[in-house]
Amino acid sequence: MRTRLSLLVSLAAFVALLAVPPAHASRSQVTIFDASEELSGSLCCGPLTGSALDDARGEGADVVRVLVYWRDIVAAPDSTAKPPGDSGDPAWAGYAQPSPGDPGRGWGKYDLVVQGIAARGMRAMLVPTGRFPDGRVPRWASNAPGKDGTDPDPAEYGSFLKALARRYPGAAYVGVWNEPNSPFQLAPQVKGGAPYTPGLYRRLYSAGRAGLLAGGFKGQILIGELAPRGTASTLGALAFTKQLFCLRQGKRGRLRAACPPLRADGFALHPHTGVDPPWRAPVSKNDVTMGNVGSLVRVLRQAARAKAINRLPLLLTEYGVQTSPPDPTFGLSFRTQAEYLGIAEYLAWRNRGVSAWSQYLLRDDADIGGFQSGLRLRDGTAKPSFDAFRTPLVIRRKGRAPHRVSAWGEVRPTGSAHVQILRSAGKRWVAATPMFRTDARGYFQRRLAYKRGRRFRLVWFDSADGRPNACSGDCVGPPIRAYEFR
Repeated sequence: MRTRLSLLVSLAAFVALLAVPPAHASRSQVTIFDASEELSGSLCCGPLTGSALDDARGEGADVVRVLVYWRDIVAAPDSTAKPPGDSGDPAWAGYAQPSPGDPGRGWGKYDLVVQGIAARGMRAMLVPTGRFPDGRVPRWASNAPGKDGTDPDPAEYGSFLKALARRYPGAAYVGVWNEPNSPFQLAPQVKGGAPYTPGLYRRLYSAGRAGLLAGGFKGQILIGELAPRGTASTLGALAFTKQLFCLRQGKRGRLRAACPPLRADGFALHPHTGVDPPWRAPVSKNDVTMGNVGSLVRVLRQAARAKAINRLPLLLTEYGVQTSPPDPTFGLSFRTQAEYLGIAEYLAWRNRGVSAWSQYLLRDDADIGGFQSGLRLRDGTAKPSFDAFRTPLVIRRKGRAPHRVSAWGEVRPTGSAHVQILRSAGKRWVAATPMFRTDARGYFQRRLAYKRGRRFRLVWFDSADGRPNACSGDCVGPPIRAYEFR
């Protein structure tokens, strides 16, 4: 493949390369990768864990996100009696400790993952949280009647995060709880007919942040980690955020804060769009998906002006597009997944309030009711999105200019690199551009000629400037169609 594609770059095109200026991308974003199944789920912690981290590095991840399940680290999570001693100490007797015969026990599972992330030159994002189906925690840390494991005690959570900080001092980020506005991740969502989790999460976050700082944590502490949509009994991301920061409508429509201010280093969101295209806004104004992520950016700015929180960047710490196969109900085609992932990343990139982008997952969930958004099928077979993720290409058309399209793209992991855009010509692929160099961060933008039905793909040349890319030979992205969106 490399030899045939390389012939597309003629001598004239190579000369033209010298005259083509690099694109001026507005900025760069941190790339986050979440391989939950291999790192903390049912496929952890054997050979697939190492190969998943290799894939994350090859796909250009800067940061690997890991859910840290509180119950998994506790020796007797179903006991209602807390063992004596200091649970802010990772060596506390109540925590399960690894052993030569069981190196993955308790902390050991996460030790192996965090060490593997660091060994590959990436950074760890840890998200200490409860267990599905309702955010279960150790029963002794539950404030629910009968201590059923729901309604976690903020003080106990703070002690756990102190131990986490002491165990993993090199972690770059800690996200405080996963999707607190989801009934599958934190319960109860409602008490006395009113939303309960915004207040509970506020207490969990405050205690968790205090515990992290007491444990000497030097990385970034993230608030939010919100699911995008609400239900009849739960709050969407926008409504939850306003209640979390106690924002009330003041004079002249300005928001004011009715609670003491919080501090954080970033706000995390999971703006999944389901089967909708990434540019489509959700029906409910209380929800936040990729299609209206700017609404949350504006609320965060308003919250900062109201002194409810310091000024925060928005990190999109989960985003995925599900496929069919394997999910015939909520899945899209492999081709559409690859295209929508690129468009969603472009929408995030052009919003200056967004500082991080992510892929969720590497491999599909085993349960068809889970997320089938992996770049690989459950059996490990790569989908077209596996190549598309490291070479995203977006072709955007406008109705007023039907014969011209704009192209945006990126290559990773790299800095500046040599690339070329190809276009379809019947059953052949021909050069749509000469070979050109991306900007120093791997991004580019171009204008291209277009006619209806034409497809495009990106080639990232191996060692064109003496630096190898992430593939064995040239990286060639999948065919991409043009879309019209704002």
